[in-house]
Amino acid sequence: MLPELYAQAYHDLYYAIKGADPTAQVAIGGMVGFTDLRRQYLDRVWAEYSRLYGQAMPVDIWNTHLYVLQEATGSFGAGIPAGLSETSGASYTILDNKDFTKAWAQIISLRTWMKDHGLQNKPFIISEYGVPFPAWVDCPTYPDTTGCPFTPEQVRDSFMVPSFEAFLNRTDVNIGYPADGYRLVQRWAWFSIDYDYGSCDNGEFLETFGGSLFQSGRGPSTPPKNCSFPAQGISSLGTYWKHYVQKLP
Repeated sequence: MLPELYAQAYHDLYYAIKGADPTAQVAIGGMVGFTDLRRQYLDRVWAEYSRLYGQAMPVDIWNTHLYVLQEATGSFGAGIPAGLSETSGASYTILDNKDFTKAWAQIISLRTWMKDHGLQNKPFIISEYGVPFPAWVDCPTYPDTTGCPFTPEQVRDSFMVPSFEAFLNRTDVNIGYPADGYRLVQRWAWFSIDYDYGSCDNGEFLETFGGSLFQSGRGPSTPPKNCSFPAQGISSLGTYWKHYVQKLP
């Protein structure tokens, strides 16, 4: 959606929701990451709302989908925001997808943008985030994943646990949320619970996305379906998630 259209749609939906329930909290739609191109998109939304309605855009909760994905037309990744003429933007590699330091840099950038626009006192949630590349990516020996970059253990150690530690503990009095001890992130949701769709390729089941905490047991979502697939139940990554959460107060 063009940023100028988003400003209008947000206005209409915001006031429709508030009219039905004045106590409702309305969040802005979650962009996929916060890069320079995403900032340009948000700047245009912000400016257009002010131009049309003569006031700052009312947002109760700020929100993003946190992924480290390249921006390029016609390639894998997050694509180019609508209304922008560029054909490329952030040039992340495949391996960057599991680098939490790069994800955290996006949070710093968005929280800084919020501070610059008088929004430090607003909560910030991550309604979707994780490492969507499955274990077979960059793994020429698959299904033997020894030494491959997107195993559950690699995702746990390089992204999942570092993200939990950062969201729970990192604070910044300059850009963090005062009502939450200056933490930068107030809520977050891992992708995904059981989005384990996939297909058979030469007798092997290849998941479309990684990160599932549970296996649905449904198997391939498209023909052919003549390969084995994980049985229904908690996944290895889900077990690691559970072990971390069980230790929390």
